[in-house]
Amino acid sequence: MILTVSDHAVTRYWERVKPTLLRDQAKAELEALAAASETEARRPAWLHPSGEPVDAFLHLSDGIVGLIVDDTLITVLVRGVAPESLKKARRERKARRRRTRRKPDIGFASGGSEQKARWR
Repeated sequence: MILTVSDHAVTRYWERVKPTLLRDQAKAELEALAAASETEARRPAWLHPSGEPVDAFLHLSDGIVGLIVDDTLITVLVRGVAPESLKKARRERKARRRRTRRKPDIGFASGGSEQKARWR
């Protein structure tokens, strides 16, 4: 199968995998990898479903996968790198949990004037 590599895929590969290369070098390397790598219909276990239809996955390396739609490599994903939307949702969940945690009730210890924190 001959794959076309989109500009978006080149940019993502350059940003996420090979930021020290020049963009043209990253493009050439990605095109060579796309020609030599195998495609698979199954989504890798570590990759969350996105809801967008994908024809196949291109396994570039361990933890690095490309998404193929209509014989075009459309993007490159890296295990452990989350999009900003997921990071924002995670931060909001953590902040909500922190706000709902119980706070200590400040009272006086029996028999003295010393304040002591008690959990309700």
